[in-house]
Amino acid sequence: GKTVVDIIKEAFPVSAKLGLISLLFAEAVGLFFGILCAQFRGKWPDYLLMVVSVLGIALPSMVLGPILRMIFGVKLGILPVTGWGKPNQIILPALVLGLGTVAGNTRNMRASMLAITTQDYVKTARAKGLSPIPPCISMPLSEWHGVPRRKRVHSRQRKPPAGRIPRG
Repeated sequence: GKTVVDIIKEAFPVSAKLGLISLLFAEAVGLFFGILCAQFRGKWPDYLLMVVSVLGIALPSMVLGPILRMIFGVKLGILPVTGWGKPNQIILPALVLGLGTVAGNTRNMRASMLAITTQDYVKTARAKGLSPIPPCISMPLSEWHGVPRRKRVHSRQRKPPAGRIPRG
């Protein structure tokens, strides 16, 4: 017999690698799809990606995994359905694990981009021929990862935030 610690030591590196790859995939694809949806708001790319996002949120990975394995592994023969270690064996599990996060990130990024692009300073910048969108992306991204806007803003100020009495 193996102890629980031995089993965890053996399995953790595989789980960590899969989790990291799926997280990177989900962040990159969700960011791209969200920006794409916001840029084509009300047009077919927006509708298509939002339908895919709703399906990604609605379908759990235990349902989506066998479906994608059947399509890409059995029917098309593009990806292997078993094994671990080779790059082509990591794609399908990372895809299945990351699709729910991609769907949520797409919806969040779309909403954030639409909220930002309707601001007066963005409209003014566009009227002057500037593109203010890339710097604005950092606001919703940092909030998704646990850095609230209040902390970012107040940490850069020399004076205390409103409502606090300076001690001196």
